[in-house]
Amino acid sequence: AKSAPHGRRSLASSSPAVHPLLLPPPPSICFFGRRERRGCARGLALSRSLLRLALPPSAALRDAFLLRSRHQQQPCSAQLYFEKVRSVTLDICNTSAIIPCRVTNLILHRTNAIFVKWKLQGSEFFSYDGVENKVTRNSTFQSANLLDLSLLPNGTASLILSREEAPPGNYTCDVAESSREGDTIVELIHISTSWFQPTENSFIIATVIVAAVLYFSQSVVVAMRFDMTLSKKIGLFLAELIVIFLAVIGVILLIPAGYESSQQIGLALIVVPAFILVPILHFLFTSVFEKQPLFAIILVFLKAIGYIIAVAGFGLCVLACPPKQGSIMIAGLAIIDIVAAIGLIYLIVIGGSSLRDHQPPRKAVEESLNDAKGVMLE
Repeated sequence: AKSAPHGRRSLASSSPAVHPLLLPPPPSICFFGRRERRGCARGLALSRSLLRLALPPSAALRDAFLLRSRHQQQPCSAQLYFEKVRSVTLDICNTSAIIPCRVTNLILHRTNAIFVKWKLQGSEFFSYDGVENKVTRNSTFQSANLLDLSLLPNGTASLILSREEAPPGNYTCDVAESSREGDTIVELIHISTSWFQPTENSFIIATVIVAAVLYFSQSVVVAMRFDMTLSKKIGLFLAELIVIFLAVIGVILLIPAGYESSQQIGLALIVVPAFILVPILHFLFTSVFEKQPLFAIILVFLKAIGYIIAVAGFGLCVLACPPKQGSIMIAGLAIIDIVAAIGLIYLIVIGGSSLRDHQPPRKAVEESLNDAKGVMLE
């Protein structure tokens, strides 16, 4: 009858200065690793059993220990766990890269207890010390920063950095909270695509080719069928060469993938010089007619409207990625080509006909005046 109490006293007297409630669970029982939860549960259960044998049967003391054991079930793990994100992509329209990193089992939830490190291919380039509230960056990653410092106590340690300083590769997020730590790896993938959709690129290039062919055809028809001085012919073909040269350079700059200043310049070289085609059409008509008929004036007006639409679409496209108003620009260029085709047909019909329903061409007028002068001289 006395052996059991004596045994209890001997266990309690072995550590009289430290109360058992202040002692952590036995390390040989609460182990860490993949099976930490099951191991901790067994360790805490065994600790409760030992306490019932070692301490007097006090209900308050048992409740205090049970409360302590419940709090110890969470910090029992020394490993931090993360939301799994294998990879993120960075396309041509992104000005910055956001690499996600979120811890799911923080305990303290305090910024001053967290330390964050980011590595690229194993080399550290950014760190944040919550104790000192200090950021350290590599010289080649000056734009690197935590996405939102206020979210760090909730476990969000995502990184943001500029596109120019975000090379593709494996980024490691290493987070430590007090004596607990963990890391996760996220791959950053660069996606290289064209600024416009392939169909839009095809339409833009097609309108440039059609405009060049129609412009050249109009110039040849007028130069061959109507009287024109040599200087006018040279000026007409020089203007044609300039427009074609700028359009070819623009296409070369526009086609490569990416959204850089070179693509914007290429698109400008395609659209802006198209303005030359409007006065050139007017010049061709004035070379044929003494006084332009109403139909010729309408064609010049419609070509000017097409150019205005193309420039408006260009202004909307150059400010957006991906371009949302590319169809407006293409529609303007298409109107320019359609008017040029109608103008070519009109010049061919007028040049091949005599004085039918149209006002006589300038060549016919000049020939009649020369004949009258010859008669008067005789």
